[in-house]
Amino acid sequence: MAFQILIFMALGLPIAWIDLRTHRIPNRLSATLLAGLVTSSWLTRQPLTAPAMIAIELTGVLALLRLISKGGVGMGDIKLAPSIGWVAFRAPISATLLVAGLSALALGRVAGLRGGRAPFAPFLVLAGLVGTLGWPT
Repeated sequence: MAFQILIFMALGLPIAWIDLRTHRIPNRLSATLLAGLVTSSWLTRQPLTAPAMIAIELTGVLALLRLISKGGVGMGDIKLAPSIGWVAFRAPISATLLVAGLSALALGRVAGLRGGRAPFAPFLVLAGLVGTLGWPT
């Protein structure tokens, strides 16, 4: 698990930074992050079923939020969701989305983002870290 956290931080933090600056999440980084997490789980003989199911579920929830919010959640966020679900599979999806949503809402309030676009990836990465490091096993 420690190796996965290192992979997640090594690629997740640059993804968050890039999304903050450009409102884009590079596909290569998202794909590399997920591939690194899956590979490290497989190499360390960790179970693959539970993280895979949570990754699929979180991706579905964010895709549904995109449909409901008419584009409030970007496709880059949806492509990042499997990695977040994989690394934070021990935390419930509701807790992961709650951390991400409340963080985004708080920043929006502080920064005064009322009608503008706000990047969501930094908050997804934060939720992944909280779900990984702060959730009991």
